Amino acid sequence: MHARSLFLVFLILSTLACRKGDCPDTPPPPKPGPDIPAVRLVDMNVSRLPAPYYHFTYNDSGYITQLNHSSGLIFYDFTYANKKILKIEANKNIAADINKDRLEYEYLNELPVAIKVFSKQGALYRKCLLGFSSANQLQELTWQLDLGAGLVPEQTLTFSYYPDGNLKTIDYHNFAVGPFLENFYTDTFENYDTKTNADGFSLLHTPLHHPVILPAIKLQLNNPGRVFRTGVLTATFDARYNYTYDGAGRPLTKSGPVTFKELNGTTGQFESMTTYTYN
Repeated sequence: MHARSLFLVFLILSTLACRKGDCPDTPPPPKPGPDIPAVRLVDMNVSRLPAPYYHFTYNDSGYITQLNHSSGLIFYDFTYANKKILKIEANKNIAADINKDRLEYEYLNELPVAIKVFSKQGALYRKCLLGFSSANQLQELTWQLDLGAGLVPEQTLTFSYYPDGNLKTIDYHNFAVGPFLENFYTDTFENYDTKTNADGFSLLHTPLHHPVILPAIKLQLNNPGRVFRTGVLTATFDARYNYTYDGAGRPLTKSGPVTFKELNGTTGQFESMTTYTYN
């Protein structure tokens, strides 16, 4: 029998078997594990920004206990339950009358689906909603803000991925909230290497918001060689990166030229440099 005929017979038999209910169910994707980062990043320093820009402290089991952002601008203390982040408190042990927000995590089937942000007075004033694909990849992140009449959408991030699991694009939709105008823009990630990524978490830290820390969720397995932003009512950039690595394949430096165009049409270029240290 010809190969084509054999293939058709196989196709027909497979279809009939499935109709009889004999086809095995597709196994569900594995659920995220404990909230222990795969890489114990200690310091991440970014040129032109306060240093350390991110500084992490860990306990002996590898869980994050504190995050110091922007050279002490704000400290975050972490509390866990059932190996998952339960809450994050801003400036918990600082006596000064400063930001004392509390972030409380909510889960469904071990996936984080909401983060509620409470002021030091205990008022819920922001909320982050998270949506995942059937493969447990982060698909959408929406910030909501209470302007006095209930929560309204403030910003939505939508994520797409390459077949290997690395992030391909983030589509941003900023809503017309308060003094801000509605706008759309996209960040695209290309030319990934094969080494371990350490800074993908920072992609979930957008202006005006607390960082969204999801240690068990990976946006980037490896490191992109190019990142660029496109849009109309936004500043755009095109960054080309080169990396150096330690013996474990973790990045030690990320550097390269960044070409930018500001909203007023001003253009320019600067040399970026990010350094990393590990526990």
